[in-house]
Amino acid sequence: MIIYKKYIYIVFYCFTSCSPVLMKLSGTKNPKMETFTSINKYANSLGIDSMNVIFSKDSTSFSSIVNICGGFQELLIFDSKKQYIPYKNNLSDCNATVDSVLLNICNIKWSSNKPNRKINFDTLMSFVVDPNNHEQTDTIQYDYILFMDFTKYFQGINESHISVWNRILKDRSSTCAIKIYYINLDYLESWKLKGQIPKIKLRTKNTTK
Repeated sequence: MIIYKKYIYIVFYCFTSCSPVLMKLSGTKNPKMETFTSINKYANSLGIDSMNVIFSKDSTSFSSIVNICGGFQELLIFDSKKQYIPYKNNLSDCNATVDSVLLNICNIKWSSNKPNRKINFDTLMSFVVDPNNHEQTDTIQYDYILFMDFTKYFQGINESHISVWNRILKDRSSTCAIKIYYINLDYLESWKLKGQIPKIKLRTKNTTK
């Protein structure tokens, strides 16, 4: 299989819209090969139940999931009928509004945001594997099904985003039924990749003329 190096740079698209120096300050490390066990352990360190963690099947599925999510450390929301609900108007918007969305998810009127792209729930699920034997239940039992993607090498952003979002969902007082999946997008030994894992080059904009 081929490692899709270009997708590592979607990171910059995802975060530089919020701050050009965020990556520099985020505690980002270069990716390394991981296993289901190492990621489960890491998820637990973030306060995430590993039973809610699912994984990309392979490098091809990885690139498909990144395309669907529009970047890393993102949130996807579906209703009980598997219909995609955008929480922001477009991909270039900063995802800082996630905190508010999760706090008020049961009371938000979603009609104001129209999907500017089509995301199929079953297609997304076809790209993942579930070695943790996540409880499979009919989506009709839930008001919302959430997906959050994460990678181990974005340590700082995981602590400031994923851990916080996970805690908000745990502590929320709202009563609607929510199903949460955390999609891990680290490079896995099970992919049997050939070649080196790409490194992340952290850069700030050159302001000199």
